[in-house]
Amino acid sequence: MLGRRLLYVSALILFAAALVQAQTNSPANPTRLASIANDLFVASRCPGLSFAVAQNDVVIYSGAFGFADVEHRLPLRTDSAHRLASLSKPVTGTIIMDLVQSHRLKLDIPIKTYIPDLPATYDRVTVRHLLTHQAGVRDYRKDDEVFNVVHYATSRDAIKAFVNDPLLFEPGTKMSYSILATRCSALSQSR
Repeated sequence: MLGRRLLYVSALILFAAALVQAQTNSPANPTRLASIANDLFVASRCPGLSFAVAQNDVVIYSGAFGFADVEHRLPLRTDSAHRLASLSKPVTGTIIMDLVQSHRLKLDIPIKTYIPDLPATYDRVTVRHLLTHQAGVRDYRKDDEVFNVVHYATSRDAIKAFVNDPLLFEPGTKMSYSILATRCSALSQSR
């Protein structure tokens, strides 16, 4: 399973690099991008992939290949939602650091400054604690939480699954990424 995921991630990185290369070597040509994307998708053997190419802040091409749901053979569309899982972390970190740089957010003040309706448990949790996995927030408990298919209308709805649970440790005293990351790390070290 881990090997297959790494293969998919590697294929996606190569896919993105080839699209960037095609974009920079010639003027934007949506037909050419579609052809390159299709060829790379077929070669990648990924179950599904969607992407968009923008130039000067304007999307010039978007495409979707393969399946959104392999088991039910549902085709992927350009407006399909993707479960990004841990890929959300660098995206979130980038957005947060942009907000820090523009002085709209501070790393070392309690998160309740920004989300005041959080329970008292979060009084000492800062944005930095959350970004560095030092907040003490629990991980997924079981597979049905990991592979949850519930659509949450807002991020506040999504955090209701764990926000009222006790913290695992005092914020800033330990680091806890996730059981899944720990399992992957242990597997890679044992080989």
